[in-house]
Amino acid sequence: MEIHELDEWQGVTPQLVTDWHSLAAVHGGNVQDLLRQINPRLRTGRPSEAARAARCGPWIGHMGGKFPLVVIGYWSDDGSSFAAGLMSWDAHKVAEAALAEYPCAFWPCDEHGNKVRWPTDAKGEML
Repeated sequence: MEIHELDEWQGVTPQLVTDWHSLAAVHGGNVQDLLRQINPRLRTGRPSEAARAARCGPWIGHMGGKFPLVVIGYWSDDGSSFAAGLMSWDAHKVAEAALAEYPCAFWPCDEHGNKVRWPTDAKGEML
């Protein structure tokens, strides 16, 4: 297996690795911390319309704040709200949170909450 086949590698560019490796060398730190900073597994803000349309399965959602909440839920068919159990975030609230001090973040997952690859276009670019 090559490193680019790992899910954690998705979205990482050689330039990002070069830039972050230089910083880690100066400030110290381990490789895992570096990878978490280079490629966070939750993306801040609401996923694009194309990503939501391409991935109609479950998503992990994180709503920051004083008491952060991580949930597994589904985007509605029109992508306007995110429902998780007894709670629902409409698109307006998600957009508000994305701009607030404690932004929301999302990542697609399987039915067990395991993170899966982010939806991509035909060229393999993340949507």
